[in-house]
Amino acid sequence: MKRKKSSLLWQLFWSYFGLVILTILIVVSITLKLVHDNAIDVTTNNLMHKSIVLEDLFSDRILSLSKSEFESYVVSIAEETQTRVTLILRNGAVYIDSNRQIESMDNHLARPEIKDAFALGKGISVRYSDVLKETMVYYAFRFSVPNDFDGVLRL
Repeated sequence: MKRKKSSLLWQLFWSYFGLVILTILIVVSITLKLVHDNAIDVTTNNLMHKSIVLEDLFSDRILSLSKSEFESYVVSIAEETQTRVTLILRNGAVYIDSNRQIESMDNHLARPEIKDAFALGKGISVRYSDVLKETMVYYAFRFSVPNDFDGVLRL
């Protein structure tokens, strides 16, 4: 009788132990998902705020500087704000990129954030970057300067 009682206690112990471990795994999974989603939200909001400032800065400078001067200006602003900046033309060709030589870059027209920016005025995409080898948050918005530039500014 004592042996059956002991066996039953062990069965209960392992059952409860399994339930506790399962509960801990579920809580950890949910917490990690919430932290990940929050990080994306914070990053997106940060990029949106930067875009407001950069749009004003670039609108003024694009008209008064040559392309090479403007490119240097974009690179310096990108370094100061620790943000990669890419200007993309209406046909999807990269006009300026603060981190890479544009000759080596693919057409960006099919990228989700660029498509949305042209269609809706802005686009947000969370995807893996083959260049940077990590998951990135991209924020793009329609950027036009009359008689000079018509495209998208992506951060």
